[in-house]
Amino acid sequence: MKIEFTGKFLKADEVKKGATITIIDPGKEQESRFTYADGSPKTDYIFTVKYGEEEKSLRMNMTSLRAMSEAFGRETLDWVGKKAKLFVMPTPNGEHKMIVLDPVTDGWAEEE
Repeated sequence: MKIEFTGKFLKADEVKKGATITIIDPGKEQESRFTYADGSPKTDYIFTVKYGEEEKSLRMNMTSLRAMSEAFGRETLDWVGKKAKLFVMPTPNGEHKMIVLDPVTDGWAEEE
């Protein structure tokens, strides 16, 4: 068996200010390496996105999932082809950075 390491994840450190992504697929759920206080596993929601000319994997946090579902509905298949502006913020504990999405909806002019 050959182990393949596919899917480069989009990292907060490589996000350019004001950049946007396009959602390419409806995403997938997978068990996270992180757990809740009671020890039960969290769920990761991973989407393939277009960032610049590259396809990347993006793990969406709950803030981004809520924003996307409010803008485009709860069915992630409806998100395919939609755009979101990227913001980088510190994590709640301040130790790392995280990516937060701001959905691009009708009436919002994308900056070039």
